Amino acid sequence: MLGKTENKFSDAIESLKPLRNTNIRWKRDGARVLLMLPWPKDVRNYRHIRPIDTTGIAKVVMLKPLIDEIWLKCNGEHTVGQICEEIKSQYPQTKMLTFDYIASKINMLAEKGWLTLEE
Repeated sequence: MLGKTENKFSDAIESLKPLRNTNIRWKRDGARVLLMLPWPKDVRNYRHIRPIDTTGIAKVVMLKPLIDEIWLKCNGEHTVGQICEEIKSQYPQTKMLTFDYIASKINMLAEKGWLTLEE
């Protein structure tokens, strides 16, 4: 199918539909996505985001390009499997974009509370 390995994580997440957290404000800035996140003072940085503005109680962060693509597709209309297939077709030359790799990025966003995985 998508070059995924057979494991419980893959099987459990493939049919779920990621949905962006409505409490997180975001906007497109050209080709990039900016998120306005509540940001506790003791948090330094996340691996896949870059802080832009740290004033006030929220931080504006810019997602990395692949995470941008994932974020834009997490609208509750596509399953994780469909999102993975779409991203892989956008970047056919990139071998690292396996189902498990893309699904792990979706799971990372869900663990941060930035999106939910709906059935």
